[in-house]
Amino acid sequence: MKKTILSVLGLLCLILTSGDIVNAQTTSIGISTEMSSPKFASNTMNIDIIPGVDIPINFVDFGDASNLGFGISANIQQTFANERAAIIAKAGVINYKVADQGLLQATVKAIPITVGGRAFIYDGFYAGADVGATMVTSKLKATFLLSLADSQQETLFTFSPNIGYQLDLGNAKVDIGAKYALVGGKFNNFGITAGVNLPIGK
Repeated sequence: MKKTILSVLGLLCLILTSGDIVNAQTTSIGISTEMSSPKFASNTMNIDIIPGVDIPINFVDFGDASNLGFGISANIQQTFANERAAIIAKAGVINYKVADQGLLQATVKAIPITVGGRAFIYDGFYAGADVGATMVTSKLKATFLLSLADSQQETLFTFSPNIGYQLDLGNAKVDIGAKYALVGGKFNNFGITAGVNLPIGK
């Protein structure tokens, strides 16, 4: 897990210090909010809340809108090629309430750290992809005669194709996008993001 995180951070540092190499024209920082719908590929989040008994945390129906996740992320972006392309590094956190049924509470927290690229296709519209790692922590608490709780953490390889639109408002740019994150083939999720980017250099 530590090697994966260090590798992603190393790649992030390389990208952020390579302005001369890529002939960057604009550097900006941004913050965005995200609404995400998890699409589990399998019963991945098994928690040993009772010794010897694994309980799949995603046994509830994820079709319920109440199971949407909400989060926030920050990014730094450099454009080049006459602002027709960009490299971007992002980090954030998304919280999901999987179940809240009185006797049973289950939550998942995802912390993605990624780097990637964008190609601006036409008038602010872009398509791109990010790659990196996501730390996923799942927690389960059950209260019957006793209160039982346990948690599990995994760091998973992440690949996230995305599309979006950047609206130019002078110095600021409003960024609206959609992505599908493939998280280790286990914790896939679809997200919609909205945020603002501010230039910090030219």
